Amino acid sequence: MPIVTQPQSSGESNSHQEPLDPQPPPFPHFTCGRISGMTRGRKKDLTIPPTRALVQQRDYRARRAQYVTDLEERLKKVEEENVQLRSDLAAARSGQPAPPVALDSQTVCLLTIPAFSYRTQKI
Repeated sequence: MPIVTQPQSSGESNSHQEPLDPQPPPFPHFTCGRISGMTRGRKKDLTIPPTRALVQQRDYRARRAQYVTDLEERLKKVEEENVQLRSDLAAARSGQPAPPVALDSQTVCLLTIPAFSYRTQKI
């Protein structure tokens, strides 16, 4: 049995419904929970030279940022090498010859030293 509701008359309106406002309220833009343009804490007085602790803090943050950047570069190189090694391994397992390996200058230099060379002769 279908439920039938009675339509409201045109003069009647629900008091609990408010009309939707198409424009947002006139508040400043919010970014990440903060009002843009505002900073936290006391205003910095740039005329006072920084304290020793502040200088050390800045140096530490700079060193840490550089370290993270270096780690990201190393990670990228290692991931690329890993992809290359996996493809070489898959090619070797399927019996296809591996593509020639591009050696960097440091590896070439090491291979010229007899102790690191794979062509060393047993005495």
